[in-house]
Amino acid sequence: MAEEKSDIQRRLETMSGNKEQFQNPVRIDIGNQLNSKRPKSKIGCFSVLIPIVIIGLILLYFLINNLIIPLFSPNDISGNFMDYTYIPETGKLWIITDGSFHYTSKTTTGGSYSIKSKGLFCKTWTYVFDPLKNAVDNKIKTEYDDLPPTYKLFYNDGKIWKVCSQNSGYDAEVYVYDAKTQAELYNTAGFTAKYKLLNSGLSNLRMEFNPLSINFDTKDGRNPVYLVDADTIFTNQIDANKYSNSKVESYSDFALGNDDQGNSRFKVYYLTGPESKVKSSLTMFITLQYKSEISASDLLPDKIFIEAEKLFSNSECCIIFHQDAAGDNSKRLLSCVNSDGKIFWTKKQEELFDGLEGRKNKPFSSMFFIKGNVSAQKSGDIVIFKYKEGGLIAFDYKTGKELWRIKI
Repeated sequence: MAEEKSDIQRRLETMSGNKEQFQNPVRIDIGNQLNSKRPKSKIGCFSVLIPIVIIGLILLYFLINNLIIPLFSPNDISGNFMDYTYIPETGKLWIITDGSFHYTSKTTTGGSYSIKSKGLFCKTWTYVFDPLKNAVDNKIKTEYDDLPPTYKLFYNDGKIWKVCSQNSGYDAEVYVYDAKTQAELYNTAGFTAKYKLLNSGLSNLRMEFNPLSINFDTKDGRNPVYLVDADTIFTNQIDANKYSNSKVESYSDFALGNDDQGNSRFKVYYLTGPESKVKSSLTMFITLQYKSEISASDLLPDKIFIEAEKLFSNSECCIIFHQDAAGDNSKRLLSCVNSDGKIFWTKKQEELFDGLEGRKNKPFSSMFFIKGNVSAQKSGDIVIFKYKEGGLIAFDYKTGKELWRIKI
Protein backbone atom coordinates (compact mmCIF):
# COMPACT_ATOMS: atom_id res chain seq x y z
CA MET A 1 0.00 0.00 0.00
CA ALA A 2 2.86 2.26 0.84
CA GLU A 3 4.46 1.69 -2.55
CA GLU A 4 1.20 2.47 -4.32
CA LYS A 5 0.76 5.61 -2.23
CA SER A 6 4.20 6.78 -2.99
CA ASP A 7 3.54 6.27 -6.67
CA ILE A 8 0.35 8.38 -6.49
CA GLN A 9 2.26 10.98 -4.56
CA ARG A 10 4.86 11.18 -7.23
CA ARG A 11 2.20 11.75 -9.90
CA LEU A 12 0.55 14.47 -7.86
CA GLU A 13 3.89 16.22 -7.49
CA THR A 14 4.40 16.04 -11.25
CA MET A 15 0.96 17.49 -11.91
CA SER A 16 1.66 20.17 -9.36
CA GLY A 17 4.78 21.17 -11.29
CA ASN A 18 2.88 21.31 -14.58
CA LYS A 19 0.24 23.48 -12.97
CA GLU A 20 2.85 26.10 -12.24
CA GLN A 21 3.82 26.09 -15.91
CA PHE A 22 0.22 26.57 -16.97
CA GLN A 23 -0.21 29.34 -14.41
CA ASN A 24 2.92 31.09 -15.71
CA PRO A 25 2.81 30.58 -19.51
CA VAL A 26 5.70 31.66 -21.72
CA ARG A 27 5.05 35.10 -23.17
CA ILE A 28 5.96 35.86 -26.77
CA ASP A 29 6.71 39.54 -27.44
CA ILE A 30 5.50 39.84 -31.00
CA GLY A 31 6.24 43.55 -31.07
CA ASN A 32 9.90 43.00 -30.24
CA GLN A 33 10.23 40.37 -32.94
CA LEU A 34 8.66 42.66 -35.51
CA ASN A 35 10.97 45.48 -34.48
CA SER A 36 14.07 43.31 -34.43
CA LYS A 37 16.79 44.15 -37.06
CA ARG A 38 16.66 42.22 -40.27
CA PRO A 39 19.78 41.55 -42.42
CA LYS A 40 20.36 44.31 -45.00
CA SER A 41 19.96 43.53 -48.70
CA LYS A 42 23.27 42.95 -50.53
CA ILE A 43 21.79 44.59 -53.62
CA GLY A 44 21.32 47.82 -51.71
CA CYS A 45 24.98 47.80 -50.68
CA PHE A 46 26.16 47.22 -54.24
CA SER A 47 23.93 50.00 -55.58
CA VAL A 48 25.82 52.39 -53.31
CA LEU A 49 29.27 50.96 -54.04
CA ILE A 50 29.01 50.84 -57.84
CA PRO A 51 28.85 54.65 -58.37
CA ILE A 52 31.71 55.08 -55.89
CA VAL A 53 33.84 52.54 -57.77
CA ILE A 54 33.05 54.19 -61.14
CA ILE A 55 33.96 57.64 -59.84
CA GLY A 56 37.14 56.20 -58.35
CA LEU A 57 38.16 54.62 -61.65
CA ILE A 58 37.52 57.86 -63.53
CA LEU A 59 39.62 59.81 -61.04
CA LEU A 60 42.36 57.16 -61.29
CA TYR A 61 42.30 57.47 -65.09
CA PHE A 62 42.63 61.24 -64.79
CA LEU A 63 45.54 60.99 -62.35
CA ILE A 64 47.41 58.39 -64.41
CA ASN A 65 47.06 60.18 -67.76
CA ASN A 66 47.46 63.77 -66.58
CA LEU A 67 49.92 63.49 -63.71
CA ILE A 68 51.69 60.15 -63.39
CA ILE A 69 52.47 59.35 -67.06
CA PRO A 70 53.65 62.91 -67.94
CA LEU A 71 55.80 62.93 -64.79
CA PHE A 72 57.56 59.59 -65.28
CA SER A 73 57.34 59.29 -69.09
CA PRO A 74 57.64 62.84 -70.48
CA ASN A 75 58.52 61.57 -73.97
CA ASP A 76 55.60 59.17 -74.35
CA ILE A 77 52.77 60.03 -76.75
CA SER A 78 49.38 59.35 -75.18
CA GLY A 79 45.83 59.40 -76.50
CA ASN A 80 44.09 58.01 -79.57
CA PHE A 81 46.08 58.76 -82.70
CA MET A 82 44.45 61.25 -85.09
CA ASP A 83 47.05 62.42 -87.58
CA TYR A 84 50.64 63.57 -88.10
CA THR A 85 52.81 65.55 -90.49
CA TYR A 86 56.56 65.70 -91.04
CA ILE A 87 58.72 68.84 -91.29
CA PRO A 88 61.64 68.12 -93.65
CA GLU A 89 63.65 71.21 -92.64
CA THR A 90 63.80 70.19 -88.97
CA GLY A 91 63.23 66.44 -89.21
CA LYS A 92 60.49 66.72 -86.59
CA LEU A 93 56.91 65.50 -86.43
CA TRP A 94 53.70 67.16 -85.40
CA ILE A 95 51.35 64.55 -83.95
CA ILE A 96 47.79 65.13 -82.74
CA THR A 97 45.91 62.69 -80.48
CA ASP A 98 42.57 62.54 -78.71
CA GLY A 99 43.30 62.45 -74.98
CA SER A 100 39.66 62.22 -73.84
CA PHE A 101 38.15 59.51 -71.63
CA HIS A 102 35.64 57.74 -73.90
CA TYR A 103 32.54 55.89 -72.77
CA THR A 104 29.25 54.72 -74.31
CA SER A 105 25.90 56.19 -73.28
CA LYS A 106 22.65 54.28 -73.89
CA THR A 107 19.37 56.21 -74.07
CA THR A 108 16.02 54.39 -74.08
CA THR A 109 12.93 56.09 -75.53
CA GLY A 110 9.75 54.06 -75.62
CA GLY A 111 10.56 50.73 -77.22
CA SER A 112 13.77 51.86 -78.92
CA TYR A 113 17.20 52.87 -77.72
CA SER A 114 20.23 54.73 -79.07
CA ILE A 115 23.92 54.40 -78.25
CA LYS A 116 26.23 57.39 -78.38
CA SER A 117 29.92 57.87 -77.66
CA LYS A 118 30.57 60.47 -74.97
CA GLY A 119 33.60 61.68 -73.12
CA LEU A 120 35.07 63.11 -69.93
CA PHE A 121 38.19 65.28 -69.57
CA CYS A 122 37.82 66.00 -73.31
CA LYS A 123 40.98 67.30 -74.95
CA THR A 124 43.51 66.91 -77.74
CA TRP A 125 47.28 66.72 -77.37
CA THR A 126 49.47 68.24 -80.08
CA TYR A 127 53.07 67.02 -79.89
CA VAL A 128 56.17 68.39 -81.53
CA PHE A 129 58.30 65.26 -81.57
CA ASP A 130 61.94 64.58 -82.51
CA PRO A 131 61.97 60.95 -83.76
CA LEU A 132 65.76 60.63 -83.84
CA LYS A 133 66.11 61.68 -80.21
CA ASN A 134 62.81 60.02 -79.28
CA ALA A 135 61.94 63.19 -77.39
CA VAL A 136 58.91 65.48 -77.08
CA ASP A 137 59.98 69.09 -77.76
CA ASN A 138 56.57 70.59 -77.01
CA LYS A 139 53.13 69.43 -75.93
CA ILE A 140 50.00 71.54 -76.41
CA LYS A 141 46.76 70.74 -74.62
CA THR A 142 43.42 71.94 -76.06
CA GLU A 143 40.31 71.35 -73.96
CA TYR A 144 36.75 70.76 -75.23
CA ASP A 145 33.28 70.56 -73.71
CA ASP A 146 32.62 67.28 -75.52
CA LEU A 147 34.62 64.77 -77.58
CA PRO A 148 36.88 66.77 -79.92
CA PRO A 149 36.50 66.81 -83.72
CA THR A 150 38.81 64.74 -85.92
CA TYR A 151 41.68 66.89 -87.21
CA LYS A 152 43.95 66.52 -90.24
CA LEU A 153 47.52 67.85 -90.23
CA PHE A 154 49.67 68.75 -93.22
CA TYR A 155 52.85 70.72 -93.91
CA ASN A 156 53.42 73.21 -96.71
CA ASP A 157 56.06 75.89 -97.27
CA GLY A 158 57.12 76.38 -93.66
CA LYS A 159 53.61 76.19 -92.23
CA ILE A 160 51.65 73.53 -90.34
CA TRP A 161 47.95 73.32 -91.13
CA LYS A 162 45.39 71.81 -88.76
CA VAL A 163 41.90 71.51 -90.23
CA CYS A 164 38.68 69.63 -89.54
CA SER A 165 35.37 69.34 -91.32
CA GLN A 166 32.05 69.83 -89.59
CA ASN A 167 31.48 66.90 -87.23
CA SER A 168 30.37 65.97 -83.71
CA GLY A 169 28.53 69.26 -83.31
CA TYR A 170 31.59 71.37 -84.17
CA ASP A 171 31.88 73.79 -87.07
CA ALA A 172 34.67 73.43 -89.62
CA GLU A 173 37.98 74.82 -88.35
CA VAL A 174 41.27 76.06 -89.81
CA TYR A 175 44.48 76.74 -87.87
CA VAL A 176 47.88 77.68 -89.33
CA TYR A 177 51.17 77.58 -87.37
CA ASP A 178 54.75 78.55 -88.06
CA ALA A 179 56.64 75.24 -88.34
CA LYS A 180 59.83 76.56 -86.70
CA THR A 181 58.52 78.80 -83.93
CA GLN A 182 55.25 76.85 -83.40
CA ALA A 183 53.44 80.20 -83.16
CA GLU A 184 49.82 80.37 -84.29
CA LEU A 185 49.55 82.44 -87.47
CA TYR A 186 45.81 82.08 -88.04
CA ASN A 187 42.84 80.60 -86.29
CA THR A 188 39.46 80.05 -87.99
CA ALA A 189 38.25 83.59 -87.33
CA GLY A 190 41.47 85.14 -88.62
CA PHE A 191 41.60 82.97 -91.72
CA THR A 192 37.98 83.65 -92.73
CA ALA A 193 38.49 87.39 -92.13
CA LYS A 194 41.47 87.39 -94.50
CA TYR A 195 39.43 86.29 -97.53
CA LYS A 196 36.22 88.07 -98.54
CA LEU A 197 34.70 84.87 -99.96
CA LEU A 198 34.89 83.34 -96.47
CA ASN A 199 33.67 86.33 -94.44
CA SER A 200 30.26 84.79 -93.74
CA GLY A 201 31.88 81.87 -91.90
CA LEU A 202 32.47 78.19 -92.61
CA SER A 203 29.78 75.55 -92.59
CA ASN A 204 32.07 72.77 -93.84
CA LEU A 205 35.32 71.96 -95.64
CA ARG A 206 37.08 69.02 -97.29
CA MET A 207 40.72 68.41 -98.12
CA GLU A 208 42.12 67.51 -101.53
CA PHE A 209 45.77 66.49 -101.86
CA ASN A 210 46.22 66.48 -105.61
CA PRO A 211 46.59 69.40 -105.94
CA LEU A 212 46.80 70.42 -102.29
CA SER A 213 43.62 72.42 -101.74
CA ILE A 214 40.76 73.09 -99.33
CA ASN A 215 37.21 73.14 -100.69
CA PHE A 216 35.00 75.31 -98.49
CA ASP A 217 31.25 75.51 -97.95
CA THR A 218 30.35 78.90 -96.50
CA LYS A 219 27.35 79.95 -94.47
CA ASP A 220 26.11 82.18 -97.30
CA GLY A 221 26.06 79.22 -99.71
CA ARG A 222 29.34 79.72 -101.58
CA ASN A 223 31.81 76.96 -102.56
CA PRO A 224 35.22 78.65 -102.90
CA VAL A 225 38.44 76.66 -103.36
CA TYR A 226 41.74 77.57 -101.70
CA LEU A 227 44.90 76.37 -103.48
CA VAL A 228 47.51 76.01 -100.74
CA ASP A 229 50.63 76.18 -102.95
CA ALA A 230 49.37 79.35 -104.66
CA ASP A 231 48.04 80.87 -101.42
CA THR A 232 45.04 81.96 -103.47
CA ILE A 233 41.31 81.46 -103.11
CA PHE A 234 39.04 80.95 -106.13
CA THR A 235 35.29 81.41 -106.50
CA ASN A 236 34.70 77.80 -107.53
CA GLN A 237 36.36 74.54 -108.60
CA ILE A 238 36.27 75.45 -112.30
CA ASP A 239 38.34 78.60 -111.77
CA ALA A 240 40.77 76.69 -109.54
CA ASN A 241 41.24 74.01 -112.20
CA LYS A 242 41.85 76.61 -114.91
CA TYR A 243 44.57 78.19 -112.79
CA SER A 244 46.23 74.84 -112.06
CA ASN A 245 46.17 73.76 -115.70
CA SER A 246 47.64 77.07 -116.85
CA LYS A 247 50.69 76.55 -114.62
CA VAL A 248 51.58 73.03 -115.76
CA GLU A 249 52.03 72.12 -119.41
CA SER A 250 52.62 68.43 -118.78
CA TYR A 251 51.94 66.38 -115.70
CA SER A 252 53.03 62.86 -114.68
CA ASP A 253 51.87 60.45 -112.03
CA PHE A 254 51.40 56.74 -111.26
CA ALA A 255 48.23 54.68 -111.58
CA LEU A 256 47.30 51.10 -110.75
CA GLY A 257 45.32 49.17 -113.35
CA ASN A 258 43.79 45.70 -113.24
CA ASP A 259 45.52 42.94 -115.11
CA ASP A 260 43.20 41.28 -117.63
CA GLN A 261 43.58 37.91 -115.91
CA GLY A 262 41.96 38.73 -112.56
CA ASN A 263 40.44 41.52 -110.45
CA SER A 264 42.96 41.06 -107.64
CA ARG A 265 45.97 41.45 -110.00
CA PHE A 266 47.33 44.98 -110.52
CA LYS A 267 49.98 46.51 -112.75
CA VAL A 268 51.77 49.85 -112.37
CA TYR A 269 51.47 52.50 -115.10
CA TYR A 270 53.14 55.88 -115.50
CA LEU A 271 50.82 58.52 -116.97
CA THR A 272 51.79 61.74 -118.71
CA GLY A 273 49.52 64.43 -120.14
CA PRO A 274 47.43 67.49 -119.20
CA GLU A 275 47.16 67.71 -115.40
CA SER A 276 43.37 67.60 -115.11
CA LYS A 277 43.08 64.59 -117.42
CA VAL A 278 45.89 62.66 -115.75
CA LYS A 279 44.43 63.27 -112.30
CA SER A 280 40.99 62.12 -113.37
CA SER A 281 42.58 58.91 -114.64
CA LEU A 282 44.32 58.12 -111.35
CA THR A 283 41.09 56.86 -109.84
CA MET A 284 39.27 56.00 -113.10
CA PHE A 285 42.05 54.18 -114.92
CA ILE A 286 39.59 52.06 -116.88
CA THR A 287 38.71 55.11 -118.98
CA LEU A 288 42.33 55.72 -119.93
CA GLN A 289 41.93 54.01 -123.32
CA TYR A 290 39.50 56.79 -124.31
CA LYS A 291 41.86 59.63 -123.40
CA SER A 292 44.02 60.23 -126.44
CA GLU A 293 45.93 63.09 -124.81
CA ILE A 294 47.39 60.79 -122.12
CA SER A 295 50.33 58.46 -122.61
CA ALA A 296 50.68 55.45 -120.31
CA SER A 297 53.73 53.23 -119.97
CA ASP A 298 53.69 49.83 -118.28
CA LEU A 299 56.60 50.32 -115.91
CA LEU A 300 56.94 46.69 -114.80
CA PRO A 301 55.57 44.40 -117.56
CA ASP A 302 56.45 41.19 -115.70
CA LYS A 303 55.39 42.31 -112.22
CA ILE A 304 51.93 41.79 -110.68
CA PHE A 305 50.88 43.33 -107.36
CA ILE A 306 48.16 41.33 -105.57
CA GLU A 307 45.27 43.27 -103.94
CA ALA A 308 47.30 46.47 -104.42
CA GLU A 309 46.50 49.88 -102.96
CA LYS A 310 48.41 53.04 -103.89
CA LEU A 311 49.21 54.90 -100.67
CA PHE A 312 51.25 57.72 -102.20
CA SER A 313 52.42 58.89 -105.60
CA ASN A 314 53.88 61.88 -107.38
CA SER A 315 55.92 62.28 -110.55
CA GLU A 316 58.93 60.68 -108.83
CA CYS A 317 57.72 57.54 -107.08
CA CYS A 318 54.81 55.39 -105.95
CA ILE A 319 54.31 53.62 -102.58
CA ILE A 320 52.23 50.44 -102.95
CA PHE A 321 50.61 48.39 -100.17
CA HIS A 322 49.89 44.84 -101.36
CA GLN A 323 49.74 41.13 -100.45
CA ASP A 324 52.05 38.16 -100.98
CA ALA A 325 49.11 36.07 -102.22
CA ALA A 326 45.41 36.33 -102.97
CA GLY A 327 42.98 35.11 -100.32
CA ASP A 328 42.21 35.65 -96.66
CA ASN A 329 45.39 34.22 -95.12
CA SER A 330 48.05 36.56 -96.49
CA LYS A 331 51.01 38.68 -95.50
CA ARG A 332 51.10 42.39 -96.31
CA LEU A 333 53.96 44.08 -98.20
CA LEU A 334 55.07 47.66 -98.82
CA SER A 335 56.95 48.53 -102.02
CA CYS A 336 58.55 51.69 -103.41
CA VAL A 337 58.66 52.05 -107.22
CA ASN A 338 60.36 54.92 -109.06
CA SER A 339 59.46 56.51 -112.38
CA ASP A 340 62.08 54.43 -114.24
CA GLY A 341 60.28 51.24 -113.31
CA LYS A 342 62.72 50.19 -110.62
CA ILE A 343 61.50 48.67 -107.36
CA PHE A 344 63.73 50.38 -104.82
CA TRP A 345 62.66 48.12 -101.98
CA THR A 346 59.90 45.91 -100.61
CA LYS A 347 59.19 45.56 -96.90
CA LYS A 348 57.82 42.27 -95.62
CA GLN A 349 55.11 41.84 -93.00
CA GLU A 350 57.69 41.19 -90.27
CA GLU A 351 59.31 44.57 -90.95
CA LEU A 352 56.04 46.49 -90.58
CA PHE A 353 53.48 46.24 -87.74
CA ASP A 354 51.71 43.34 -86.06
CA GLY A 355 48.03 43.19 -86.92
CA LEU A 356 48.44 43.99 -90.62
CA GLU A 357 48.28 40.40 -91.82
CA GLY A 358 45.11 38.97 -93.34
CA ARG A 359 43.41 36.14 -91.45
CA LYS A 360 40.46 34.01 -92.49
CA ASN A 361 38.88 34.10 -89.02
CA LYS A 362 39.14 37.92 -88.87
CA PRO A 363 36.98 39.47 -91.61
CA PHE A 364 38.05 43.01 -90.70
CA SER A 365 41.64 42.10 -91.56
CA SER A 366 40.78 41.93 -95.29
CA MET A 367 42.35 44.52 -97.58
CA PHE A 368 38.94 46.15 -98.01
CA PHE A 369 38.95 47.18 -94.36
CA ILE A 370 42.65 47.43 -93.54
CA LYS A 371 43.41 49.92 -96.34
CA GLY A 372 41.53 52.62 -94.42
CA ASN A 373 44.00 52.31 -91.54
CA VAL A 374 47.23 52.71 -93.52
CA SER A 375 48.81 55.60 -95.39
CA ALA A 376 52.20 56.80 -96.59
CA GLN A 377 53.90 60.02 -97.55
CA LYS A 378 57.26 60.97 -99.00
CA SER A 379 59.06 64.02 -97.71
CA GLY A 380 62.55 64.69 -99.01
CA ASP A 381 64.50 61.44 -98.80
CA ILE A 382 62.15 59.85 -96.25
CA VAL A 383 59.11 57.65 -96.75
CA ILE A 384 56.82 57.48 -93.70
CA PHE A 385 54.38 54.60 -93.35
CA LYS A 386 51.46 55.00 -90.94
CA TYR A 387 49.34 52.26 -89.40
CA LYS A 388 46.56 53.77 -87.33
CA GLU A 389 46.59 50.90 -84.81
CA GLY A 390 50.38 50.75 -84.56
CA GLY A 391 52.28 53.96 -85.22
CA LEU A 392 54.81 55.33 -87.72
CA ILE A 393 57.87 53.92 -89.47
CA ALA A 394 60.33 56.02 -91.50
CA PHE A 395 62.35 54.43 -94.33
CA ASP A 396 65.16 55.82 -96.45
CA TYR A 397 63.58 56.55 -99.83
CA LYS A 398 66.20 54.80 -101.97
CA THR A 399 67.57 52.05 -99.72
CA GLY A 400 64.52 51.22 -97.59
CA LYS A 401 66.63 51.29 -94.43
CA GLU A 402 64.48 51.85 -91.32
CA LEU A 403 65.41 55.23 -89.83
CA TRP A 404 63.06 55.35 -86.86
CA ARG A 405 59.86 53.86 -85.49
CA ILE A 406 57.21 55.32 -83.18
CA LYS A 407 54.50 53.30 -81.47
CA ILE A 408 51.31 55.16 -80.67
